[in-house]
Amino acid sequence: MADEKKAGGMKDIKDLKARLGLAKGGGAAAPAPAPAPGGGSGPAPVLPGSQGRPVLPPPMGGRGGAVPPPPGFAPAQPEPEPEPPPIDARHDPFGAMAQQARAQAVAQPQIIVPGFDDGKPIEKVQKTSTGKILLLVGISVVPLVIGLMVGQVVQKNKEWNQTVSDGKKIFETLAKFDVKINQLGEVLKAKRGGDGRMAVQPDDEAFNNQLDNFKIDDKDLADLKKIIINSNYRNMEQPTVDAIMSYYLALNQVLVNVQDHVKATKNDLKFLQKRTEKLKDQTKYAAFFRKQPEGQAGPPFLELVQLADPVCTPEEFEKDKCFTKPGLSWNYRMDAGLTTSKLPFANTMDAVGPEVLLGVSDSRLFSQLKIGTEPQIAAEQFVRRLNKIDQQYQALAELQERIKNIYNKVEKPKKKRFAF
Repeated sequence: MADEKKAGGMKDIKDLKARLGLAKGGGAAAPAPAPAPGGGSGPAPVLPGSQGRPVLPPPMGGRGGAVPPPPGFAPAQPEPEPEPPPIDARHDPFGAMAQQARAQAVAQPQIIVPGFDDGKPIEKVQKTSTGKILLLVGISVVPLVIGLMVGQVVQKNKEWNQTVSDGKKIFETLAKFDVKINQLGEVLKAKRGGDGRMAVQPDDEAFNNQLDNFKIDDKDLADLKKIIINSNYRNMEQPTVDAIMSYYLALNQVLVNVQDHVKATKNDLKFLQKRTEKLKDQTKYAAFFRKQPEGQAGPPFLELVQLADPVCTPEEFEKDKCFTKPGLSWNYRMDAGLTTSKLPFANTMDAVGPEVLLGVSDSRLFSQLKIGTEPQIAAEQFVRRLNKIDQQYQALAELQERIKNIYNKVEKPKKKRFAF
């Protein structure tokens, strides 16, 4: 009974081995079982040809589980394992499917999931060197810097050329005014006295007409002002700029003062002429010899009086015999009051004597005395205005020469520079 059970169990084992292909002489040897993960203390693997007895694996040495070769010998390279033949799906469909799945898994790239540790060491990422970065930056920045530098140079050359052109235009325009300025100088020089002051009277008609002709067209002045304001002085020397501005201001001041002088002179002459004619028509003067008052010693003197009316009858006035009759007498005043006195008027030299009225000639001095101090004041103002104009002209003439020298020595030699 026991033998039958033993025989039946052995038969079952044999049948199992046959199905698994482990029967002796009938199939391939069973593969060696895989070692336990982590190199633990599991059962020792059974190697082929060991008659079922456990055989220990070779000792582990060095890295990778192989014994390191002696010094001076290169390790033998393992031959690549041959690919297994394809499994026929008609005989083993499950094996063919497993083989195909393994091939596809090998062919597909590894998908890296963030936060998942696949157990492999981190690959080293090649870093871009600092030198390459600086080289790229330099390649990008250097053309920009060169462009900016070239642009600045071109802009400066444009400003330089603009200054050269504007300077030439300014000096050519100022040269047009030199003719008028020189004419004014000749007119003033002709009336300048030895002491440097103007020796001329307000009634000098020829002189006044010459000053009146000293005029500059308003359009020319407007053009000069526009050029002075809109010119580029950035690259012009400071002494040149100062001389141009001083000349422009001095020129305008001289023009204004000459015009004001001519206008004031005309008004003064008109006023004095009317005053003189009025006094000449309405006022007559005479004089008579008098002796000193009683109790005062001294020579006789001439008393100046204002004549009123002749002592004539209405009939003599009508017949024009009043001023020709012998022994004509005149009423006179010795002050501005209304009281008059009467004295005979000497019509001939024989009638001259004490207490006899004599006529007074209308000389220039006496005419000035009659009309008061207004002509003298007008003459003083006339000369004062001319002296001021003369001083301004001399300063303007000096600026003329200064500008010419500066332009010829400093500004004219400047040439235009390259610009696009």
